[in-house]
Amino acid sequence: MATALRRKNEELERFTYTVSHDLKGPLITIKGFAGAIQQDAANGKHERLAGDLARIAAAADKMETLL
Repeated sequence: MATALRRKNEELERFTYTVSHDLKGPLITIKGFAGAIQQDAANGKHERLAGDLARIAAAADKMETLL
């Protein structure tokens, strides 16, 4: 019984690690492009904003799919 419980806990830990790792990618993208938008807006580089917002939306969509 204890061995089976330990195996299930190890399996759950591996699953949690994998899910956490998979969700970090979109979060890094969102944070990175949000920072780029802030800098571009402050510097008047408005031509790049639409592309950066599209990348943020795509990362959010990927995260939604993962969830």
